[in-house]
Amino acid sequence: MEPEEGRSHTIHGPITLLAALFATMLEAHDARYIADHAFVRTIPIPTLGIRTTDFELSRDNSEALYASGRQAAEAFFQHWDFERYKGQYRQGTPLHRREQVSLVRN
Repeated sequence: MEPEEGRSHTIHGPITLLAALFATMLEAHDARYIADHAFVRTIPIPTLGIRTTDFELSRDNSEALYASGRQAAEAFFQHWDFERYKGQYRQGTPLHRREQVSLVRN
């Protein structure tokens, strides 16, 4: 899950509008940067509204993020099929992203 997903940007004028636009563009770029073969191996972790630049986390927030990551990993590995992944990606037949999501969830 993207760090800013679900969080709206407060716009007060042209500067905050540009900052929000820039943040949105960076998020989209980061999401598209992941190569297809790595996308299916990526575990999206809900960030609970905490930004990657929130360096002064409380112990509660830190533990909540840890639990969020652990739950996401456990859910991912319940459906992960490594043999299927190897058969698909080590033989050079690329999948579209919609098919990749199916690979993880099925």
